[in-house]
Amino acid sequence: MEIEVSAFIVISVVFLLGLRIWYLPSIIFTLFNLILYLVSGIVAIPPISPVALTGHIQFADYSFGRSFSLIAWLYIIIVGLFALKVDKGSRLNDLLKEDKT
Repeated sequence: MEIEVSAFIVISVVFLLGLRIWYLPSIIFTLFNLILYLVSGIVAIPPISPVALTGHIQFADYSFGRSFSLIAWLYIIIVGLFALKVDKGSRLNDLLKEDKT
């Protein structure tokens, strides 16, 4: 759990600093995390959930924390794809690029 929190802190810094070269890896990680989360609700994945349908997909039990996480992941994916298409990145991003000459 702590690693996931640290990863999303890094992702937020990537987007806040406009490091466009790291947008795609951030989006891919978030998409992977969302898919793994949903799959672990159906199939038991030992590091995440020892038994299927425990704590992830519970139709009778509403959890604000889980809903907030899902909304945040979807937000990162949607806005990240939009930023990837529209955002040119920051000057810091230009400094990190390799010189093509």
